[in-house]
Amino acid sequence: MAFQRWLINGRRVPSLVRRVQRGFVTIANGVTTGTDTITAVSVENAELVYVGTENDDASANVYPDLELGRLTFTNSTTITASRAGSTGVMVVNYEVLEYHPYVVKSIQRGTLALVTNGDTATITAIDVTKSRLTWLGESLSTVATSPNRVRQGRLTLTNATTITGNRNAAGATGTINIDWQVVEFF
Repeated sequence: MAFQRWLINGRRVPSLVRRVQRGFVTIANGVTTGTDTITAVSVENAELVYVGTENDDASANVYPDLELGRLTFTNSTTITASRAGSTGVMVVNYEVLEYHPYVVKSIQRGTLALVTNGDTATITAIDVTKSRLTWLGESLSTVATSPNRVRQGRLTLTNATTITGNRNAAGATGTINIDWQVVEFF
């Protein structure tokens, strides 16, 4: 069987992905953010992937829809996780896929503040047939102490310039801050 190689910028490479890094960010009890250090990446060619989260606090003040955590690149060597509350130790797992140059055309990242169904975030125009929207976590804007005060949000790449958020608003209060990422490939 022949070994598949890709031609990128006149150079043959064995994969479109340069490197994958995996790790986790620990957010200590009593704080709302934490960081983890990675080997330097070219952020404009690196995709951040939310893998999951856990919180060791089982008190009545923490609910899964509040404590999901959010991820972002702080810079080329730092991943930051954040949350709304500060009770318990939270661990947020991630992967970073760094692509070779000329694989990724653009990467846009941001936060959509979802108050009601249909709230939107505007992005620079992309080709939706060559792009992917990924969810990087969410948290409620304020800590509440009753269950079902918020329903998890979802995102849709509505068109070339719009991300739309939706939620089950029945009985929901508060703003859901959803971190997102749009990767457009060549």
